[in-house]
Amino acid sequence: ALAAAVLGASGVAAVPARSGGTLRAGLGGAHPGDSWDARTHSDLFMIAAAQGAVFDTLTEVAADGSLRGELATGWEASADARVWTVTLREGVHFHDGTPFTARDVIASLNLHLAPGTASGARPLVETIARMERLSDHRLRFTLAEGNADFPYLLADYHLLIYPADRIDAAIAQGIGTGLYRVESFEPGRRFIGRRVAGHYKDGQAGWFDQIEFHAINDGAARVAALRSGQVDTISRVAPQRAARLQAEPSLRLQDIPGNQYYGFAMQTGAAPFDALQIRLQQQLLPLCLDLMQLSHIP
Repeated sequence: ALAAAVLGASGVAAVPARSGGTLRAGLGGAHPGDSWDARTHSDLFMIAAAQGAVFDTLTEVAADGSLRGELATGWEASADARVWTVTLREGVHFHDGTPFTARDVIASLNLHLAPGTASGARPLVETIARMERLSDHRLRFTLAEGNADFPYLLADYHLLIYPADRIDAAIAQGIGTGLYRVESFEPGRRFIGRRVAGHYKDGQAGWFDQIEFHAINDGAARVAALRSGQVDTISRVAPQRAARLQAEPSLRLQDIPGNQYYGFAMQTGAAPFDALQIRLQQQLLPLCLDLMQLSHIP
């Protein structure tokens, strides 16, 4: 949602979009061990910098929750949703000038299956029984079993596409097909990206000439940086601070609904979760915590 709202079309279309300038964002979720290796991504800063700016995935989920193609332009499924044929975007180049092809997709997805790899996307890629290159811009995926949501899974932020012959270099330097090429990257501190000229998303996203992501993990510090003008936008505004920010005429609070949810897995065959009353109480607990936070109840 951050990438869609900040780098793409926010849904506010009353005024024609203008390009240029620099966006300074204060983001949480940064760590000293951050890198361009998508297998390790688990927090906001690198998700926004990698999937949102430097790299692309095959599909993407827009700010309104709809699915659209990114490096893929189309997909067709068999009747049982087990075999998927994906058409790739033509004329796309990595930041080092290498053309993007189906080989890059296969190599990038196989990256998550390498022995000893602790990738958050491994369970997703393991559902693919076979990947076939039909041409430079067509692929066939055969799944272990049918899955109508397969195109949505390809939008996962771990499934970034790297150049097949230089994956190690791409991870080290941040070589992707995204809207912004890496100008500077200090893990856990800052990322600066420069807009790629002639990108396939021209006129649709990437309105800034340059973006600067500053790591500000503390919520109060992010708000202070925004109020003082050190940054232009921040992430993760806590509910108890939202009302105060919304009341300031010089600031605008964007409330973008997402599709994230939290699950609580219970072994219903073992105590105490074999009792229906306990299971219902556990389901209501997150809602109660949310209400307490919104109501400022300590």
